[in-house]
Amino acid sequence: MLKLKDNTVIVAGLHPEMYFALGLAEYAFAVFGKECVITAALEGEHNPSSRHPLGYAVDIHNADLETEIRLGLFLKLQRLERYGFDVVDERPGQTGKTTAAHFHIEYDPKPGERVSVFG
Repeated sequence: MLKLKDNTVIVAGLHPEMYFALGLAEYAFAVFGKECVITAALEGEHNPSSRHPLGYAVDIHNADLETEIRLGLFLKLQRLERYGFDVVDERPGQTGKTTAAHFHIEYDPKPGERVSVFG
């Protein structure tokens, strides 16, 4: 099941590519019997080059997952990279704005990568 951390998480305005990524994330978490919780989307403070305010990034909670499950989920989420996504297993302090452990997923295709998951 896909959930929002609380009512401060804003997903209205996410681009369709992000819903594709969230569908894969929800499925991956379900395979491991875990709940997929979005902790950030368009709201909040992020790093200067963040794609969150543009509707092209989400953060998913992973702080309380056992190491083996977290790594298994990360491997499954990395499958998104073939569609132009970046997937990062962020740890607190990794960036200036990272305060909690989470999976950061953003759509940011590089030259030569697919521009859209829908075409």
